[in-house]
Amino acid sequence: MKPYELDIIHNQMNTIADIDNGSIAEEIGLEAGDQVLAINGKQILDVIDYRYSISNEEILLSIQKKDGELWDIEIEKDVEEDLGINFLSPLLDNQKQCTNNCIFCFIDQMPPGMRDSLYIKDDDSRLSFLQGNYITLTNVKEEDLKRIVEYKLSPINVSVHTTNPELRVKLLKNRFAGEILERISYLTKNRITVNAQIVAIPGINDGAELERTLEDLSNLYPNLSSVAVVPVGITKYRENLPTLNIFTKEEAKNVIDVVCQFSQKMKKMHGFGWVYPSDEFFLIAEEEIPESEFYEGYPQYENGVGLLRSFYDEAIEELENVPGGEEKGSVTLITSEYPSSCLKNLLNLLQKKYPNLNYDLKVITNSFFGNTVKVAGLLTAKDVLEQLKGGTYDGIIVPRVMFRQDKFITLDDMTLKDLEEKLSCPIYTVENNGASFIRKILEVGLNG
Repeated sequence: MKPYELDIIHNQMNTIADIDNGSIAEEIGLEAGDQVLAINGKQILDVIDYRYSISNEEILLSIQKKDGELWDIEIEKDVEEDLGINFLSPLLDNQKQCTNNCIFCFIDQMPPGMRDSLYIKDDDSRLSFLQGNYITLTNVKEEDLKRIVEYKLSPINVSVHTTNPELRVKLLKNRFAGEILERISYLTKNRITVNAQIVAIPGINDGAELERTLEDLSNLYPNLSSVAVVPVGITKYRENLPTLNIFTKEEAKNVIDVVCQFSQKMKKMHGFGWVYPSDEFFLIAEEEIPESEFYEGYPQYENGVGLLRSFYDEAIEELENVPGGEEKGSVTLITSEYPSSCLKNLLNLLQKKYPNLNYDLKVITNSFFGNTVKVAGLLTAKDVLEQLKGGTYDGIIVPRVMFRQDKFITLDDMTLKDLEEKLSCPIYTVENNGASFIRKILEVGLNG
């Protein structure tokens, strides 16, 4: 080790939070509170810089120890091997905020008085690459686009909504929003894979505008690899916001027709359907969810495209493997309106194998956000408690998506333990997977 001589500005975000056991970082004596100043003589600006810089067989790691001592450490490792360092700030930088003022922004429709993190509008290309977030590309600078290409940050997920420049400026209320095709084209020409989403709003960017958008985006295939069309989400908190409508049954059918006709066109040209309506459109239109073949490997699964079909198929496969039996049991399950029909069908099939297993499926109406919100991920503890009050329960299964990914806390800041105490029974969570759903019911219902 030798003293580090470069003059590096102190950056608290580069501070180490903890070290993985058995890692290179532990082996060389790094610990919480130390700072990574530079790698190979280059200051680390963010997590992308860091990941790119450590993807070499030989690196020079410049560290400031928590006691102020400066170290330079030469490391030899495999190219893909991680150092095992976890930072206080996952991005090693401030999160880039959205400067749009979209007329349909869901965050603008959040009720007051919730935790601060729920009001953060991010539009950060790094989070698109790292976590799959969708970004508008209106808040990125030219150097950011070049950096995506240089570091091969692929795939990138982009919220397009429309390729009509004038309309996109109005939708996003950002004067740079009309440059979307040029920005996506720059990425795709440089072999960056892009997944796109279109938040459809009835009477605004559906119909002929949707056809135009799909036609424009299709010219960027195959590096623009898939498109999801999802309906606008409307809560009851729209005071002083533009008037928007939710899709009617007939309007939803029209969107499905436009998307599926374009999908057939793409299949004839390229052998791949490419564009998909989200599950919500089929539910609003009261149409059957397509078979798994329609989704071609589920490229837009995280966008709610094919989620119900995948869940149902996983559950059916698990049902074929369970032996059945005469054991007695009961189970209570919580869900929202959209997945309720799918779950009822599966529970009826399960009961045929276990005739003495009784279930009570509680479909929770979303009073917190308004009854136009019908997805499980936006259920709140307040609504669950209000609609289950007065009942006696041995145990309740709730969807894991009700809670934060990193913690068991609901949108209205209630912990899993709080929920158990208020309902005076154990609460079990189940992941969004059909096989896990069946296994959890048998585990809780027959053995709980």
